This record gives sequence, structure tokens and C-alpha cells, in this order.
Amino acid sequence: MKSFLTWITAVAIGGLIGYGASFLMEVGLALPIGIGVLIGSSVGITINIHRDDDLDIPPEVESAANTNSETKETT
Repeated sequence: MKSFLTWITAVAIGGLIGYGASFLMEVGLALPIGIGVLIGSSVGITINIHRDDDLDIPPEVESAANTNSETKETT
């Protein structure tokens, strides 16, 4: 569900940016909004892909050499 919300938010922001750009460029609404939605969708998908990749990173494991040297006592 979180992936869908991220994607739909990016699409909505892209559409709003396209809507604003249509007034700045004084052109019809359909083309800038369509381009904004396409770019927003691409950004949303990219964010979801990279977030999923970040979650797959395994935790770091301390090496055996470091743990053994810290626990050894010198006499």
C-alpha cells in the first residue's frame, strides 16, 4: 500500500506541476498535464524501486577477528 501511495502522490504532484506550467506557457491544459503525469509516474516508480533495494541490504556482521581480540585477556 505504501508503494501505491508513493506512486500516486508523485503522479498528483506531476499533474499539478503540469497544470501550473500550462498557465506559465499559455498553452492548452492537456499536454503539460500529460507530460507532468508521465514524469511523476516515472519518478514514483523510481522511488519505489530504490526504496525496495534499500530494504534488501543485509545487516553488517562483525568479523570474527575483531570480536575475539576484544574478548581476549592478556596476563
